[in-house]
Formats: sequence, C-alpha cells, structure tokens
Amino acid sequence: MLLSIRRVLRTAVCLALLLSLTGCFSPGPPPASDNPLTIQADPVRIWTACRQELKNRGFELQQVDLRSGRIETLPRTSSQWFEPGCQDVVTTDDFWESNLHTIRRKVTLVVQSIDSDRHRVGCRVQVERLAAEPDIISGQVRVRNIFGSAIGRAPAISLSDKPRRQQPQWNSLGRDEALEGHILLAIQKAMEPGRSS
Repeated sequence: MLLSIRRVLRTAVCLALLLSLTGCFSPGPPPASDNPLTIQADPVRIWTACRQELKNRGFELQQVDLRSGRIETLPRTSSQWFEPGCQDVVTTDDFWESNLHTIRRKVTLVVQSIDSDRHRVGCRVQVERLAAEPDIISGQVRVRNIFGSAIGRAPAISLSDKPRRQQPQWNSLGRDEALEGHILLAIQKAMEPGRSS
C-alpha cells in the first residue's frame, strides 16, 4: 500500500513538472508580425541582429552570404523536455511533437534592400521529421554463413554479405510560422532605438 502511494506521488510530481515546462510556451497563433518585415536601420546592424538571434536560439550558421542577402542555418534537432533553455520550439503542440518524434528545424533569413536605410527581412523555418524505417539488409542470408559449415569453420565475410547502412530519411512537415514570427519580432525589437545589438 505504501509503495503504491509513493508511485502515485512520484507520477503526480513528474506530471506537474512537465506541465510547468509547457507553461513556458505560447499556445495559439504566432505573434502578429509581417513576414517579410520592413526595418529602417543600418544594414550592418540588421545583419548582426539576425545572426545573433539565430545563435541565441541554438542554431549553427551554415551560410552567411551578404551579396545574395541570405543567412542559412544547419538543421537543428528540436529541443525536448529536458532542454528548457532552448528556444527553437515556441508552441505547446510543437513541444509535444518534438518529444514524441525526432524533429529538426532549419532557418533561412533573407535580407533585401529597399533603399539606403530600409530593408526587408523575411524568415522561413523548414520542419522535418525523421522517418522511422528499419534498416534494410541487402544480400543473401544463408545458414552456413551464420553458423559455418559442418566441419566447424568460421564463416567467411564477403563485401556483398555485409549489411548496408542507409542514410536517415527526413520527411518535410512544412513551415513553422510560429517560430518565424518569434524570430522576426526579436529582430525587430533588437532594432528599436536605444538597444545595442
């Protein structure tokens, strides 16, 4: 009896902890932000704010091309319940999805010049899920290759009988508009007068 009460209490504490973690996320629609966003500021300051915002959210930059106006990140596996400091999942639904599946996100920011001091910043967050497929073993499997021949010799290993390891397959889930809105709002706030980036 005492053991079952402890189990119930332990389960209740774990559920309370998980529910308190989900309170950090914004349930519902993304914040109101235009995509692309028009910012009036120095281009160097905009580029610095864009790079800093991506780094703050845990993304590693793959390509920063000033000439084409693109910043791309490497795909980042989305945070789970034991990573409360990461900021790449912003809604409760995305939080639970990243805990149930292996999800990754990749961010692309595009900065385009309108005139000398106005720039348009667009954000796209691509979401992918790891396909859960078993490894496929190619080649023939024969009992004598596993157990050896009747004489007791060890089986010979040939290249054709080795299992081939496949690359993981990622299925596209579309865009994460909530995260796009959060990133653009953070960049816009960094451009406010009196803030240093």
